[in-house]
Amino acid sequence: EDGQAIVVDDTRNDERFQSDPALPHMLSEAVLPLHIGDRVIGVLDLQSVHLGAFSREDTRYLEVLAQQVAIAVEDARLYEQSLERQQLEQELTFAREIQTSFLPRQSPTIAGWDICGDWRAAQHVGGDFYDYLVLPDGKLGVVIADVAGKGVPAALFMVMTRTLMRAVGLGRRSPAEALTRVNALIRSDSASDLFVTVLYAQVHPQTGEVCFSSAGHNPPLHCDASGQVCVCRLRGMALGVVESVTLQEMYVQ
Repeated sequence: EDGQAIVVDDTRNDERFQSDPALPHMLSEAVLPLHIGDRVIGVLDLQSVHLGAFSREDTRYLEVLAQQVAIAVEDARLYEQSLERQQLEQELTFAREIQTSFLPRQSPTIAGWDICGDWRAAQHVGGDFYDYLVLPDGKLGVVIADVAGKGVPAALFMVMTRTLMRAVGLGRRSPAEALTRVNALIRSDSASDLFVTVLYAQVHPQTGEVCFSSAGHNPPLHCDASGQVCVCRLRGMALGVVESVTLQEMYVQ
């Protein structure tokens, strides 16, 4: 506890010594701390069948030995941590490849339209994603989402959200109805404290009309032919926070 060496010449007369039935003849003991800086990471413990087996000179030698042992133990621990980090790095790289495979491989090709998307994770994996849905009425669904948090938990929540958006969005629900339904499914299935903001738009390629709803996501920008930019603000709660959400819809041409 105090980081000091302890030498017991006669363990029979030292109440700190607890006899071990497996070693009944141990009469003297030397216990030396293994120091790494200000930390004590272990002890070097020697016992002898002789009384007063460890002299002051022995103790000085053993203290030097204990320092070498401490360095060796710490080096081994750091090496083991390095191997674990390498393995974790490989697993995260693999996880990133899997997560990237869930994103659109290419943008939809629609006559008269230019559509593109890009995704970059701040870390190996994250909770941001986007998706395209080919809807049964000829419309194109566009999903942009951001799970609260980073790393593996957010990535797993992202996969669940993407799956639910695809299952619900491919029906004939409006954007607000689809997001409301996804919120109900998240609340019924997820026990985590994570939540996700989602922008869901339905594009009518023939008319140029876009209907969208936002569940707490950053507002989209509408830039018209003259270059004027409009921030399309909608009120709405992120999905997975409360049992029931009320979402708005907006139309732009």
